[in-house]
Amino acid sequence: MRIERDASNSFTLAARPTLTPSRWLLRFNRENDPATEQLCIAEALATEGMPVLLTFTEVAASPDPQDAEVTLPPGQWRLRVYEQDTTSLNYSLSGRNVYDVLVEVVGAAAPDPDPTDPCAGSGEGCGETLTVRIYLDSVLQSTLTGLDACADQTYNVNIA
Repeated sequence: MRIERDASNSFTLAARPTLTPSRWLLRFNRENDPATEQLCIAEALATEGMPVLLTFTEVAASPDPQDAEVTLPPGQWRLRVYEQDTTSLNYSLSGRNVYDVLVEVVGAAAPDPDPTDPCAGSGEGCGETLTVRIYLDSVLQSTLTGLDACADQTYNVNIA
């Protein structure tokens, strides 16, 4: 797929909505530097029984991820699309990854964008909690619950 800089871009998603309301989180990672990431909630046109048409805008600077905007310098990017029922930018809270493709961004050169903070802005998601299950040799050993999805956390697991 080819993405034009400073333009509105659309693509058809070969998936149908399974949630109501259905929101589509786009996650872009630079292919040669996966830590460079941009997130946005795409605008969607979905008709029952038909594939979903997603639209987003590549802007030169100051993208608004809640308004389907990202800043992507030219090059290869990995695009992942998640279906969710909120406008959260935290993809770890999304239940369904529906699309994963390598895309090419074309247009004028630009510096790498600041990363999108999944816990900032008007999106929901902060205050959400996670449950982490720890397995050893396919046997559940422990379950950590109530972990803040937007806080940095470190857990040491000692195996005796």
